Amino acid sequence: MKKIILFALMLVPIMIFAEYLPEKQAIELLTPITAKDYPDADMIYIENDIIKLDNDALGYEVDEEYKKVLNEAGKKDNKLFFGYDINYDSLFVEKIKIIKKDGTVISLNPNDIIQQTDMNMSGMNIYSYSSKLLTGILPDIEIGDIIYTKTKRKIIKTGIDKYFSTKFGIENYSKYIHKYLEIETPASIELYIHDINNKGFKYEKIISKSTDKTLYSFTVKDAPMLIYEPNMDKYSLIAHHIMITSIKNWEEISRWYYNLVEKHLTINEEIKRKVQELTKNAKSRKERMEKLFYWVARKIRYLGVDKEKDRPGYEPHDVTFTFETRGGVCRDKAALLVAMLRTAKINADVILISVGNILDKEAPVLWFNHAIVMVYDKNGNPQYFLDPTDENTKEFLPAYEEDSSYLVASKKGSSLGLVPVSKPEKNNLKILIHNTIQSDNSSVTKITYELKGLFDNYLRSTFVRYTKQNYDNFFSKIASLFNPGAELIKYSHSDPNDKNRNITFEIEIKIPNFVSSTDKYYFIPFDAANLKSLMPSEYIYDYYLMSPFKLSKRNYNFIMPVTFSFDIHEQYDFKDKLKNISMPQINSLDYKGFKINYITKNTSKNIDVKFHFESSKKHFKKEEYLPLKQKIAVLSKYQNLYIIAKRR
Repeated sequence: MKKIILFALMLVPIMIFAEYLPEKQAIELLTPITAKDYPDADMIYIENDIIKLDNDALGYEVDEEYKKVLNEAGKKDNKLFFGYDINYDSLFVEKIKIIKKDGTVISLNPNDIIQQTDMNMSGMNIYSYSSKLLTGILPDIEIGDIIYTKTKRKIIKTGIDKYFSTKFGIENYSKYIHKYLEIETPASIELYIHDINNKGFKYEKIISKSTDKTLYSFTVKDAPMLIYEPNMDKYSLIAHHIMITSIKNWEEISRWYYNLVEKHLTINEEIKRKVQELTKNAKSRKERMEKLFYWVARKIRYLGVDKEKDRPGYEPHDVTFTFETRGGVCRDKAALLVAMLRTAKINADVILISVGNILDKEAPVLWFNHAIVMVYDKNGNPQYFLDPTDENTKEFLPAYEEDSSYLVASKKGSSLGLVPVSKPEKNNLKILIHNTIQSDNSSVTKITYELKGLFDNYLRSTFVRYTKQNYDNFFSKIASLFNPGAELIKYSHSDPNDKNRNITFEIEIKIPNFVSSTDKYYFIPFDAANLKSLMPSEYIYDYYLMSPFKLSKRNYNFIMPVTFSFDIHEQYDFKDKLKNISMPQINSLDYKGFKINYITKNTSKNIDVKFHFESSKKHFKKEEYLPLKQKIAVLSKYQNLYIIAKRR
């Protein structure tokens, strides 16, 4: 009999653990855990999420979160954040408690802790003035404390009628020892469940149906934790997660957005005249497109003012309003550009894009953060992606928006697409170095830079804000990076406001003792492969090229920021003749999208070097990391090379 009772007592917490976890059991479960149990985590979490929807997919969501502080880093993380949008939902923080190590419970009044601010939307080009953030700072947090919060979100409007979606992470960037999601819907709403990147980790899914409602529940215990790595690949591509949505396919969202946008694209005579004026001298279809793109990008100011009544954050204003006021946000500028392109007989559509994200093809959700334009070729295939948001842009589409999911606003409905990645020559940095070696072994050196694509956008946005003092400092720094002893003689640069040409600039420097010599030999610095010292910004080398290769190993697949290429052409002219010229050994490379090409041509008084580097691939498997790191490591060896030649 005692054995039966003992077995029953052991069974109770297991049964509770498989569903909603009440406060008492949650605290009991967290209390004995220490940092030794989970050395990779700063905090340990339990979450209960309860959602109840009506026939219009409106309703409420109650979220309870318990988190235990395990170490000093967790102790410092004493801020609370809750976001919502007043057009679509309301959010109330109902409870905040701190359970101390000795069991003492401190109940805090949310009204004393929480403050409301406007959410920083700088990274979200689908701008909404109504996005709000509730924040608070918890007092006197100590290691071992358990922090409990309870919020209630009221869903007052949906993006699409009767639309609902959410994600249940099996793998998470935080450590969950218990995570529970419950969704109750009326029988009229069916939810589609998509199990993404299943790696075999067990979780519980229960679907209970009755005549008038359906109850979905998901539970995961001791969920696997993702340990963040710089440049690790997208969450959607590597993590096991469950997507839940009331939308059956992407075509439904595509048609919804078409119906939301198309009614605002009617032009008037004033817009028609402007299109004719802008394109009258254009000699090609592409030139007509360019004229209209640059006009909308530069003349329609980016002004984030939201007053749409139907679907704030997604619905554009009438294009006539945007044209007349000369202002609007991404969706407004995109809609106006599409209307003007169509007037010029160029087939185009507004598209939603999830910048920086790759959405799950299996799971249609309204998770987009920007609106831009797609132009089709004469056969109806995607040809150009245009983002007129940036008033200083020369490029149709910034490189960071590539490799992002998009959806066309289409009458017949469109499937999810992926913005293609540019070839490396689009984002190109070209450098010409001309060294004139003087008889005293000094050099008068001219360095000319031409920047395309990503690099053009990067410096153009900087240069438009520069004063003369800024330019002086900028070019002096480039000179010193090239050679610490360089003296800047003069510089020149293109006008950053001239969007019809790439950013170019030239510096002329004098380098005393550029060449070292003995009675028999010259030792001449070899700069063509010294990429770090040649970059117009250290950020370009460190971030775009080297940042993915700073770890000793990788546990996850990884990604390069963009595709790009460098072309360096270095010339040396000598007063004296040289013989037996010995060039540094630079090995060619063609491996996993990375290439190095190296060509030299020498005479007795001239040396001519061409060095090419490119990165043409973005996504890599973790198994490719160490071999790639070893290949890329040769670049650091090329930073202190010399040409050796005998004196005549």
